[in-house]
Amino acid sequence: MEKKSINKDYKETVTLRFLEAMRRVLMARKEGCKTMKQFAEFVGEHQQNISKMERGERMPTVEQICRLCEVFGFSPAWVLLGRGNMEETAELGAAIAVLQERMTKIEIEIEQMKARKK
Repeated sequence: MEKKSINKDYKETVTLRFLEAMRRVLMARKEGCKTMKQFAEFVGEHQQNISKMERGERMPTVEQICRLCEVFGFSPAWVLLGRGNMEETAELGAAIAVLQERMTKIEIEIEQMKARKK
């Protein structure tokens, strides 16, 4: 009987930590990106999967967490455990978003130039 209680407590703890981590993923998205679509592109994931993660319906893989941290400059300890300072890392995420927006504009300009040459 005690084993079931321990398993239940463990599952509740894991679920709570998971939901807290997903809250931080949502904070990261809102801080560094304008849209969920943009965020999904940054981390190389489908928008639908990001939505499920943010709602707590899907757990990100280790690879996805690492990609999130790599792209936005967050430490895995911040995403998973809440350790660290969001404000310090959010500045990098915002800078990346600005760079991505500029790259998109440049790509559009290149395509327009190619179209004019034809």
